[in-house]
Amino acid sequence: MYNYGIVGAGCQGKAIAYDLGVFGDAEKIILWDRELSISKIAADKVNGLLKIKLCEARQMDVSDVESMSREFDGFDTIISAVPYFYNLGVTKASIKAGANMIDLGGNTDVVLSQLNLNDEAEKSGVCVIPDCGLMPGIGNTMVRYAVDKFDTVDTVKLRCGGIPEKPCGMFKYRQVFSLDGLINEYSGEAVILKDGKVNKVDTLSGLEFMSDEVLGDLEAAVTSGGVSTAPWSFEGKVKNLDYKTLRYKGHYEKLSFLKELGFFSTEEIDVNGQKIIPREVLKKLIFPHIDYPDVKDIIVLYMFAEGMMNGKKSLMTIRMFDREDEKTGFTAMERGTAYPASTTAIIITKGDYKGCVSLEKAISGDIFFKEFEKRDIELKIDVCEIV
Repeated sequence: MYNYGIVGAGCQGKAIAYDLGVFGDAEKIILWDRELSISKIAADKVNGLLKIKLCEARQMDVSDVESMSREFDGFDTIISAVPYFYNLGVTKASIKAGANMIDLGGNTDVVLSQLNLNDEAEKSGVCVIPDCGLMPGIGNTMVRYAVDKFDTVDTVKLRCGGIPEKPCGMFKYRQVFSLDGLINEYSGEAVILKDGKVNKVDTLSGLEFMSDEVLGDLEAAVTSGGVSTAPWSFEGKVKNLDYKTLRYKGHYEKLSFLKELGFFSTEEIDVNGQKIIPREVLKKLIFPHIDYPDVKDIIVLYMFAEGMMNGKKSLMTIRMFDREDEKTGFTAMERGTAYPASTTAIIITKGDYKGCVSLEKAISGDIFFKEFEKRDIELKIDVCEIV
């Protein structure tokens, strides 16, 4: 039996706790949050679903590394479900406490800083794996799975969307995770592989269109952080690799306009003598136009890989699809992000993994999917010869 700690008792945090309670051989699960009331609500929900008092609520200041490390003492694995900018501190606290740690990622620069703590993690005898959610997360594992199955890989395309069952409002979208994380994905540059080399491209570029068998016509554009460290991990093994986020048609035209106006910027500007940050203004203005809590969401993730397999030019397609679960009340995004994370947590807790390692290097696709298939999330893998 194992002790798990989850930092952040919000949407993904409570879904992680539930999945660990079902599949993780948990003796104890602690849910921490800066507000004890939030932790209590989450713990009560999970305990109610599990029909056993397994979760306990506690309060925590996630900015205090020393305090966190004391709290983490005695735990097998810590799962960070807080915004990405706290993950480095949670990593340091976990290593100091001698506990494994995973997180949901969200910013590649933060992840690279975490990976620099490899020596400390190995000395502490623990494993730290960032980027264990949806994208980055299970998508990275899909690429690892393809690389292991192909003789050589020419092209890998990842296309993922967490979108409403039907278009909502002017952006044809509803918020399904952190607003900070969402705007961060639309900002800056994304890292890809092009002609075998790591390259950077602007976010919201490369607009393309595709059709899904359930959702119909969609559009996709480059967003940042989706594959995190994968371009470096697969350099020399994959010739071309990119990631784009799926939305309903018309979404990216409006987002590109806002980006060009400067609303994504975090630099202060002067407005009639007052200092304001454009991104903070955008968060306030955009929220009412993406706040549709009564509209159910859907997760769809595609991986297309082309290359040579057993001496033949082949195409591998992996499609993951999920809807809101009426039984638990967890949304598709909560399940699609939380369950890959809890799957990874279970694997490293029960296995022999050490050091700070990127997900796609740490765990093979075969090992991951064997554990993940226990969940009732649709995942189809098809391989066909290209004539």
